[in-house]
Amino acid sequence: MAPHRVILVQDILLEIFDHLLLPPSTSFGDQRDRPALFNTALACKRFLDPALTILWRSIDDTIPLLALFSSLQAVPLQENERRSSYSYHATAYMFTGDLHDFEWRRFRFYAGRVRAITNAGRLNISPSVFRELLRVNGDRPWIPTLEEFRGNIPLVHATPNHYDIDDTELLSVVSPSLRRLDIRLHDTTGRLQPPFPVDDVPQILLEKLGPRLPRLEKVRILCQGIGPHLPTSRVLSFASMSAFTGLTTVDVLRCRSSCTPDLLHHLASLHTLVNLSAEIGANDGSAADAVHGFRSLRRLHVKGRVDRLLELIATVESPHLRAIRVQQVQDDVGPDFEEAWCGMIDTIASRFDGSLREVNFATAFQFGESMQYGHSEMRLLRVVRSLLALRDLESVMFSWHIERTRIDMRDEDVLELASAWRKLKTLELHFENSWQLPVETLIHWAQLCPNLTRLILPNLMDREHSTIESFPATSHALRYIHFGHAPRPERTARILDRLFPNLDTTHNQPDGRLLGWTQVLQFLAQFQQERRAAGSS
Repeated sequence: MAPHRVILVQDILLEIFDHLLLPPSTSFGDQRDRPALFNTALACKRFLDPALTILWRSIDDTIPLLALFSSLQAVPLQENERRSSYSYHATAYMFTGDLHDFEWRRFRFYAGRVRAITNAGRLNISPSVFRELLRVNGDRPWIPTLEEFRGNIPLVHATPNHYDIDDTELLSVVSPSLRRLDIRLHDTTGRLQPPFPVDDVPQILLEKLGPRLPRLEKVRILCQGIGPHLPTSRVLSFASMSAFTGLTTVDVLRCRSSCTPDLLHHLASLHTLVNLSAEIGANDGSAADAVHGFRSLRRLHVKGRVDRLLELIATVESPHLRAIRVQQVQDDVGPDFEEAWCGMIDTIASRFDGSLREVNFATAFQFGESMQYGHSEMRLLRVVRSLLALRDLESVMFSWHIERTRIDMRDEDVLELASAWRKLKTLELHFENSWQLPVETLIHWAQLCPNLTRLILPNLMDREHSTIESFPATSHALRYIHFGHAPRPERTARILDRLFPNLDTTHNQPDGRLLGWTQVLQFLAQFQQERRAAGSS
């Protein structure tokens, strides 16, 4: 029987085989779907090459490739050689013999198909392995067409005040084709005592990579570990990213280093930059005037003092900014904090009123000793008044944890918020409300915001001033709800079931410390099941 003409076209086969890899259910890649591709590769010669192309396109780490060499072995380590890290390594992979020519040819056959490494650095592989591969390959990267690298870069304690970056694996595989770099700087030094290491580790690493990655588009650096976590005094300056001129996404918010003005000027000049997440506040001594730019920016996530945040926001000229997230760093704040916050939100609302769809404001700090009063209250509407003019907002999040300060949100405020933001899909208000809102305020969200799918509110009080039937029965599509108090689980569940009959009782995971919410979900599931049974009968 002659083959169908479809399988004569390799591009069509690639498209078909690509659908054999379903979206992974975990962060460990698509291992559960690889047997299907493996069987496809064995089906016939015509399927072999495209099936292998898809099968090897993305791998978790470099072990599948290194295992092609028979001399790769897991060698037990001596006690003093074991790395102190989250995963205690008792062995290390090493070459215990020569690399044969036929194994090297087979290795290159498969390595040339790899486009992404998604979870590198989990296993203890001796740096000598990567140095040997570079030597055999003439100091050229041994994965020639790699486009994405995600993984751990261990940091070890070299000398009393310095780090040693275990970046041998990364530097041996990166090629000019790399477009996405996602690195977790994994501090394995333990709980060191001050003085902290003085190295600007993110800066050093990015300076090394700059000349090697002319096509880099997305970079994300995250520091994690149990040691000093790269103290916040570390900085990222212009030298770290000056070589990257085609960046679309930069996320250095959690690398424990703050961007200097000269680096921000460089990023502002990039017409390709769409997403920026960074901490600002470090000063490089530059006296240069502010440079306006960020003309293509769509998402901005910044952390720092209010005055520095305003300086950066003033430089953004993009007419397409869709989402902005602001985190104020913890600091002693005087009595003018409310005016500063209101001024910042007013500036954001006025500059990006035509494009903004998502806002997220968060702060957590303590008052300084100069405060002359014991407690204060902030009227919510005074703070967010300017945002009410943004009628197209789809996501609003406030997370304010301020010592000795409460937010004052009242019944009439809820009605005004719901009336203004009718297109909301997500609303999260994380703060302690000084006003006891009744559960009846949920009616405003149910009637005025039909697109809401996620709703998190401060405490609501149920004083039983109304009957269950006084709450309107709707077909609202809300999936997740959470508020701080549910003293009568069955009554609360009946109210929620009338207002929001489509709540997802399986994936709602309320805080276990809130008494009654587990019972609320049980009652909700019971009511939904009874309603489905009645409808089917």
